[in-house]
Amino acid sequence: MAIDGTSPGDFRYNAVIEGNIEEFWFDFYMQGWHKVGVNIKLLNPDDQSILWEKLIKGSASRTLSWATASEFERIIMEATTIALNHAATEFASDEFYNTHVK
Repeated sequence: MAIDGTSPGDFRYNAVIEGNIEEFWFDFYMQGWHKVGVNIKLLNPDDQSILWEKLIKGSASRTLSWATASEFERIIMEATTIALNHAATEFASDEFYNTHVK
């Protein structure tokens, strides 16, 4: 909890979130492996200055039955979901709140 009595869940901030895919890798041979990395920036909407920046990564692997498009999609979705969960954790953290809230 902050000195003013607010907590990270109480705070709303007007900012722009920008993400660039830095890594998107898929390999398969009997097993599918996928890695995704997205560089996320939180920008001040007034002057576009960077308030926070972090590379968020996710990866997943799975044994392939038939190497079909749906199996590839499932692995990519798993890795992406892991990366999104990491991002949500970062945005909800006390570290993020205490470092970037003025």
